[in-house]
Amino acid sequence: MAPSSKGYSCKCPTGILLQKDQKTCSKGMNNFLIVAQRTDVRKVSLDVPYTADVVLRINNINNIIALDVDTQGEKIYWSDTGREKIQRSNLDGSRVENVITKGLGSVDFLAVDSTGRKLYWTDDQRKCIEVSELDGTSRKVLVWSNLDSPRAIALHYEPG
Repeated sequence: MAPSSKGYSCKCPTGILLQKDQKTCSKGMNNFLIVAQRTDVRKVSLDVPYTADVVLRINNINNIIALDVDTQGEKIYWSDTGREKIQRSNLDGSRVENVITKGLGSVDFLAVDSTGRKLYWTDDQRKCIEVSELDGTSRKVLVWSNLDSPRAIALHYEPG
């Protein structure tokens, strides 16, 4: 608290919104973007009227190329081409886990199917599109012929 005309002023941590009572901070960021910048992952708050980002504490990142979020499971998934892995963590960067550690070339894009609980990715070096369960099990190659440089993938959800 700092002196003001009211006698005090409350402030919250970076990116966290001060509640309407002007005394209580939100429990965390409610609306945010998660962005990879090759060697770090940042959470950018959309709750506050200023630009605020927080670097998540994820160790041993080399070269993140692709990133997506499982909104249902509250996990971040990314491919690190420098480490040749697909990994995941909680939204705050804690509890990093390996998802896929073998048989990857250059994973340029990945997509999380939060509804069907699947992970899809493109591999430019191996020229294929693959799928697995979110924990990396039941891995399958979906498309492997007539692909030159698969670099992006999008999921189409049917209404209902």
